[in-house]
Order: sequence, then C-alpha cells, then structure tokens
Amino acid sequence: MRLPSRRILCISTVSLVAVVVGAWLLMPRSRINLESFKLIKEGMSRKEIEALLGGPSGDYTNWPHPKRINQLVALALQGNEEDFVQHIWLGEEGVVKVVFDSHARVISVEFFRSDDLGEATFESPSKRFMNWLYEKITRR
Repeated sequence: MRLPSRRILCISTVSLVAVVVGAWLLMPRSRINLESFKLIKEGMSRKEIEALLGGPSGDYTNWPHPKRINQLVALALQGNEEDFVQHIWLGEEGVVKVVFDSHARVISVEFFRSDDLGEATFESPSKRFMNWLYEKITRR
C-alpha cells in the first residue's frame, strides 16, 4: 500500500481549513445586540420584536449557560407587575429585556451588556465548553 504524497496532504489540509473558515464565516450571527435593541420602540408588537431579534424570547447563546439563566430570570422578575409581561432574549453580546402591556405592546425595553453582568457569569466560549463537557462526563 502506497502512502499519499505530500502534495495531496497539503491540498487536503488547505481544503479542510478553507471549509472550516468558510463555515465559521457563514454561520448566522445573533441579532440580540445593541444595534437591534436601539431599533425597538415603544408600542411595537411582540411579533415585531420577535422578527427583529430573530425569534421568541429565550437563550440564543452558543453553549449552555446555567449561571446566566439564573441571573437573568432574577433580573426579569425584578419589578414585575401583574398587568405586564416581561420577556428576555439572551445573546452573546448581552441581554434584551422587553416589558409588554396586556395588549402585547412594548412599554419598556432594556439592554444589558454581557460585560456589565460580570465576568463570572459570562465565561469565554472555551471555558463554557469545558464546563459543559465536564458536566456531561460526571453525570454518568
């Protein structure tokens, strides 16, 4: 059996790197950011907000993030009044908190940058991956 030549190995390596870089560049980016937040206006409907932010309220981060979820649930519950419904959208750049009235219209909106909520809450993607992997391994 003959080993592949260096030329084939180089071409294969370059092709693999090109595919990985291309996939990374083409991967959709979260619309939960400061720019989208600035477009939200009082009186907009919930459907308009979901279209603007890319979907219903929820966690749109790349990896599981239980510390962030717990902190944001507490954040969303602050100042909760019976006639209002609060929704939060979690993204890598931060969090959008929208308060709707009983007719599902925006009455207030806030943006919290991930940096403002503390380093311990917003770990790097590599650290989150390692924590996630550790949890999966130790749950057995």
